[in-house]
Amino acid sequence: MRKLLLLVLIALCCNVYAQKHDAEGQTKLVVVNQNDKEIHCRVLIDKVKQLQLDLKTEYYWCQNQQIRKNRGGYSGDLLHGVCKSFDSKKRLIEEGLYVYGRKEGIWKLWDKDGELIRTTSWKNGLRNGLNYRYFYDKQFVRENYKGNSLHGRRTEQTRDSVHYEFYRNGKLIKHKSVALDKGLTEKKKKSKKEKKKLETRKVKKDKRKNRSEQKANQQEM
Repeated sequence: MRKLLLLVLIALCCNVYAQKHDAEGQTKLVVVNQNDKEIHCRVLIDKVKQLQLDLKTEYYWCQNQQIRKNRGGYSGDLLHGVCKSFDSKKRLIEEGLYVYGRKEGIWKLWDKDGELIRTTSWKNGLRNGLNYRYFYDKQFVRENYKGNSLHGRRTEQTRDSVHYEFYRNGKLIKHKSVALDKGLTEKKKKSKKEKKKLETRKVKKDKRKNRSEQKANQQEM
């Protein structure tokens, strides 16, 4: 009985290893130099059977050391797995995931200083979910997508205001802007009032002091 259990366990382990090995063997790493970037990505080396192409989405594929894209089709090895792009100084500038040639999950974009400047959310090759663009001085743009169309609230914050737009399936429904300097203005007004009060108190104090000195001088005379 023990020998039988041992044989079953060995068979299960071998099966798990074989599946993992086969899964890893389905893709290979490709390094492409294109558009002043060095792109490290994985491509499918096995032929994809019964892949239902979506005419609305773009498929990224590789052929002759070049990455290309087509909407609703492909003609080469589909990108499949994590993809990273580096600039001429080997700095990471973009990272994301491909699943059967389509963008999936969160994609990130960095500037030359390593600061995150954009994130985009993808589902089945379409923008879906929150997307962010970051600028200096805490300025940013936040957008929500559904099926590659703006849907919900879009927020754009600048140095002195926040602009809101509301979308439904790509159509603008309403918008409004709010100034950020209102609070600052109130604070400035308050500080000015306090400053004026202090100045008034100082003037009164100086007057009382002068009167006291004048009285003292008169008594001495």
